Amino acid sequence: MKKLADEKREQIEAEKLRQQQVRIMMVNFRFHLVCVYRGYHYCTFEMKEREKRAKEKEEAKVAAAEKRKKRQKLFSKKTYKGQPYLHNQMSFLLEKIEANIANEARSSTS
Repeated sequence: MKKLADEKREQIEAEKLRQQQVRIMMVNFRFHLVCVYRGYHYCTFEMKEREKRAKEKEEAKVAAAEKRKKRQKLFSKKTYKGQPYLHNQMSFLLEKIEANIANEARSSTS
């Protein structure tokens, strides 16, 4: 009798586990998740991709901030009378135009 009850309990547990796995597969498919016993965690590939994107964003932010600082430093210089140095502004515009021309040449060749 006990053996029969144990078998029945094992069957119920197996059915619950199967249903849980089906639910996990559905969640896996929809949200790219991997199940760890009694919980959900992002798979390692997803985590690596997120970390990589976050690192790239951080590097882009730092580069943009550096670019802004450089530009501000150029444009904030004034003569002793308070007039801006036009040479700095002209050199900045020249660099920008040269970069534009280089980009256009690169895009037209490919």
